[in-house]
Amino acid sequence: MKYFSYALTTDEFTMTDVCADAVRYGPSTLHSYELRFAGQADIIPNINAKVEGILWDIPEEYIDMVTAVERHQTKKQIIVSYGKETVRAWTSQRKLYTKPNVPTWQYWEKLEDAYSQQGLPVEQIVTAIDEIEKFYDTGFKL
Repeated sequence: MKYFSYALTTDEFTMTDVCADAVRYGPSTLHSYELRFAGQADIIPNINAKVEGILWDIPEEYIDMVTAVERHQTKKQIIVSYGKETVRAWTSQRKLYTKPNVPTWQYWEKLEDAYSQQGLPVEQIVTAIDEIEKFYDTGFKL
């Protein structure tokens, strides 16, 4: 089954540590979402945005393990663009109302290395971190 990665499992070594049977398809795009940070890389709906990531083929039994590595609480099916194709894939994310938060320096370095290795736009990470500065906590708790 297909899996869209935008976080640490964009790195081939990380993904193959989690799932030795993972097959890399390549760069793909998730439309109507934006990358953000809530400690780790995360995605949130935004009709005017897109997230660049890597499309993988992994056995179904590894989806939960990949989600755990990314420290995400939910998994969901999405539609991504892969070349000229539109593909249904799984991805994972934190809970929808998780407060934005800057990643650790070590996490940032690993993610930047993974993006560079895969030819993904590092600017996507920089923009997501810059957006955290615009977050205003009202103190309202759900």
